[in-house]
Amino acid sequence: MADFGMLNCFSFWNLAVVFVCYTLSDIGSVYGGPFLYIPYNGTRPNNTVAREVCKSYRNCELAVIDTQSEYDRMYAYFNDTLGENFTLPTAVWIGLYWIDVTGLGNYTHFWEKSGQLEELTWSYWDGGEPNDPGSEDCARIHTNMYMRSIECYRSYDILCEGTGKCLDWLID
Repeated sequence: MADFGMLNCFSFWNLAVVFVCYTLSDIGSVYGGPFLYIPYNGTRPNNTVAREVCKSYRNCELAVIDTQSEYDRMYAYFNDTLGENFTLPTAVWIGLYWIDVTGLGNYTHFWEKSGQLEELTWSYWDGGEPNDPGSEDCARIHTNMYMRSIECYRSYDILCEGTGKCLDWLID
């Protein structure tokens, strides 16, 4: 671990990440759990790999932004992490999926929370979104901070969210 003033940073060379930084206030037991932004310095992961990377951090999963207060908390996290008036360098994967629950082409959006699916009740979609069910079945937070649907094979940075003590190992 490297200490850069108020920031604590870890290098993850096996993930092609140069540094993941957070302030100690980002790590803690707050409603919804702590966020962990994983920017990539090389090849970014597809959605399947992104889910596995989050799971590798003890009880983390792709972020679930299912209320206005969760959106505001995520925005504040990026504001604190990347600086005021930030712009995301690239979109980030979140845990929202478009699933055909009937097998008849009736697609519905679901959040994946702790291995369970919860139907979408709140969203912050960009104009014209979501679109192309059956093809764009995953979701991301775009650089403009709106949700957008996208093919799951695409590659983006990751926004993980913890449940309980998912990131405790970082400050042990």
